Amino acid sequence: MSHDRVWDRGLQPERTFLAWQRTNLSLLAATLVIARLVSLHDLLFGAVIAGVGLLIVSAITVRTQRRYRRVHRVLHAGDALPGGRANLAMTGMLLLAGIGALAYTLL
Repeated sequence: MSHDRVWDRGLQPERTFLAWQRTNLSLLAATLVIARLVSLHDLLFGAVIAGVGLLIVSAITVRTQRRYRRVHRVLHAGDALPGGRANLAMTGMLLLAGIGALAYTLL
């Protein structure tokens, strides 16, 4: 059985993967904008924000790609889907980044 073809007509794993990619791109853009604004006042702190943001975006990108490949493989094999604890961790990281951005905006 080939793993190259899509699993179903609804493309749920593919849509979820694309949604995480869009979220990741938004987080990257927001991180860079915030880093740029902060660097006008404190260059070092702006660089730290950019670096941490890039690390988070990279981690989420790697994780979502691995999860998509694993889900795709499992669905073709007919096995049970893997748990979603790592997705909860990624969601938590995004939530913390959003809270940080909101705090910076309000302060």
